[in-house]
Amino acid sequence: MGLSHNLNMRSIALASLLVAATLLSAQSTLIAEKRYVGTIVAVVNDKIITDEDLQRRAAAPLSEALKKYKGRELQRRAEAIFKNVLDELIDRQLLVQKAHIIIEKNPYVMEEIEKDLDSFIGDAVAEVGSLSKFYEIAVKEGINPTEKKVALKDDLMVERLLSEYVYRKINVSPRDVREYYQEHKDEFVKEKSVKIAQIMLLFSSYSSKKERGPGEGQ
Repeated sequence: MGLSHNLNMRSIALASLLVAATLLSAQSTLIAEKRYVGTIVAVVNDKIITDEDLQRRAAAPLSEALKKYKGRELQRRAEAIFKNVLDELIDRQLLVQKAHIIIEKNPYVMEEIEKDLDSFIGDAVAEVGSLSKFYEIAVKEGINPTEKKVALKDDLMVERLLSEYVYRKINVSPRDVREYYQEHKDEFVKEKSVKIAQIMLLFSSYSSKKERGPGEGQ
């Protein structure tokens, strides 16, 4: 009786611990998932854009807005800034992905990009004096050197993509310019205005040169 009672109590206690552990695990998972999902503001194919990315890129224009606006106008400007920045981040990510697909197929171009990347980093290191100093400054400014290098490489690949496959194919003829001007004349018209400048005239109190002495001015 005593042994059976003890076994039952141990079984109940063990079951309670298992239930508590399961609930705690589930709660932790929900919190972790909520926290993780809450940081994602956009998904571009298999890449994510986080709230941290958005805040970092929007920091400069938000700082300027804080200096100029207040209240509802500040809120409206901030919302517009976040929207525009998010659109820019999505566009950039699409370009980066396209650049990797196209540019990585050309070993020669990739070799040039790697050289440009090494040269850029080498110049940055030389400017501060040493590699250790370079990393020290980066850490102080909250920059991850490895992530920054990846981002810089992506920028170089996007630049090459646009240069090779976009800019070279843009051909604007004089006729295109004329047609654009005809369709957007209002944008090039300035309202008539008159500028007035002061002209100072010095008048002499003498009625003739004879009355003026030899040492006096005009």
